[in-house]
Amino acid sequence: MKEEEKPEESENVDKELQKRSHEKQTKYVVIFMVVLMISVFAVFWYVQQEAKFTYNGIEFYRENEGSLVFYKSLLGYVTASGEEIPFILKLRTNPEELIEIPVKGNITLLKNVTITVSPEMTNCSDTYITLLDMSLTLTSFGMSTTGATTDLNYSIENNMTLADCRNSVNRSVIVFQEGNVTKITREPVLFKDCYIIEVKDCQIREGYERFILGYIVDGMINKNE
Repeated sequence: MKEEEKPEESENVDKELQKRSHEKQTKYVVIFMVVLMISVFAVFWYVQQEAKFTYNGIEFYRENEGSLVFYKSLLGYVTASGEEIPFILKLRTNPEELIEIPVKGNITLLKNVTITVSPEMTNCSDTYITLLDMSLTLTSFGMSTTGATTDLNYSIENNMTLADCRNSVNRSVIVFQEGNVTKITREPVLFKDCYIIEVKDCQIREGYERFILGYIVDGMINKNE
């Protein structure tokens, strides 16, 4: 005749079964969490890699700031004392699209830069913020910038400095003016430190961003090679 299990032994068996069941469930939860974390990390890594690309030796990454999309690159320049200054370049236009804007001549700048605009350019909504961005960017590269206009009457009416390519002596002059196409031209020989950025349909930001990319490639990357 089979001996009946004692209550204590039965209780111990139940506890052991519950313990094993709990350990099994915990093991599955841990495995699930690990797989989930790996999946999230893999997706994040993939998205980050997809957002990165290289333009003419410059590494960019795409990043959203609210509803705005920026194309950023961590750059830097070395001061006369040998100190390296980091700087994040932020563009609103995809650099791969800016390549469509033609550039005639290499872009290299002197330490003193004058940014001058025609009166017509002041009617474009992006002009002032673009010129501010340009000034801040060039200042970050160790240059000194001043603003001006190409029109004598406008300079008198608005108490502004008058400047055009004729002022490109011991300084670089960047002229923004209206044109039939957006393009950048370096003036030859006599005014070799003057750059004309012609702008179609108020594409002043695109003109500026193409210019600054040209400067980084010609004046910084190729210069150091």
